Amino acid sequence: MANRRIVLGTNGRHSLRGVSAISPAEFLAYQDETDSLTYVIDAANYLETATISSVIRTASSLTVTSASNTTTTATQRLKGTGYVDIKLTLSTGEVDQFRITVRERVNQIVTDAYT
Repeated sequence: MANRRIVLGTNGRHSLRGVSAISPAEFLAYQDETDSLTYVIDAANYLETATISSVIRTASSLTVTSASNTTTTATQRLKGTGYVDIKLTLSTGEVDQFRITVRERVNQIVTDAYT
């Protein structure tokens, strides 16, 4: 499965793949309990001239199986369900926090109501 991607924009406008926005700083995704999927936060447009200096991830119920950062992205591989808070400290000293909530995907069988 392709990476889930959050491209942060200004004024809370984001481009999303594989996730939906709950608010400008909170995102929701679905995956199977046994899945381990990569979620990328791309902040290049959002940061303007600033860069990401450090990233702190705090997970609840799910597991962050790997993580990496660049000056414009925070990438994390998440397994299970729950949420992870991601705190970005910028070169300007500003701190921005985001949350990715992962819920279990439920496969539903749709039946024809007219049979």
